[in-house]
This record gives sequence, structure tokens and C-alpha cells, in this order.
Amino acid sequence: MFQFFKKKTAKKEQTMNLSDYKKEYLREKTTESIEALFKELKQAKVWVPFNPNLLDESDEQEGVRLKPDILRKGDDYFYPCFLTEQDIPRDYYDRFSWLQLPLTDCLSVAEEIGEFPVRGIVLDAFSDPVEIDKGAFEVIRQL
Repeated sequence: MFQFFKKKTAKKEQTMNLSDYKKEYLREKTTESIEALFKELKQAKVWVPFNPNLLDESDEQEGVRLKPDILRKGDDYFYPCFLTEQDIPRDYYDRFSWLQLPLTDCLSVAEEIGEFPVRGIVLDAFSDPVEIDKGAFEVIRQL
């Protein structure tokens, strides 16, 4: 009689969530851990802060446009994304309107921001941040 066993890694992957993959990457900093994080991020939705801006009459449009918040670290600018609402500090949360968007949409928005020279996105900027430069965006899309 044959017995079949599941691989341990398959069980581990089933029980890990996106925050676990992020923690694993921060702990290990290996190619495998960043690839695993990127694969999960490609499928993920993240929380993004926006400021509502009224459109002026010169645009010949009425309404509100949502402008993403941009964070600055030294000379670098980042488009902030948060994995869960719990990862967002309350005082920061209260200052913005929030949307949950696919991370792949966030990559495109970060590439198109012209007001600041955005270097990339930052996951969970205020607690165990992970900075992802624009150069890695295509890697995420290809996984």
C-alpha cells in the first residue's frame, strides 16, 4: 500500500498571509523571500491614502479628484501602501480618505506621478516598512 505525503512547504504556504511573507522577507532578505512576497503582492489589495481635491472651473469639469499622499524620506519620495488597516497609525488614518486598490494599480499610479520624483512604493511606512523601487515593478507584474 502506498502512502502519499504533502510537502511541508505546501502546508506552510497555505497558512501564510501577506503580512507573514513581508515579515519573512524582512527577517531573511533572500531572493526566495522577496520573490514569495512579490508573488503575493501581485494578487493583493492594499490600502492607499488620498486627499480629495475639488476640480476648479478652468478644467471645465466639476467634482472631486483624489490625489494620493506621497511620503518623503530624505531626498526620496514614495507612494505609500498599507497591507491592512491595522498597519496604519490612527493619526495618519484620520487625515485622509482611503481606498483599497489592487497593488498592480498602485504600481501604475506611482509610475505616472509627475509632481514628485517618486522612487517607488513603500509598504507599511510606519511599521516594518518595505521599500520597492520602480525598477522592481516589472518583476512583480511578470510573476
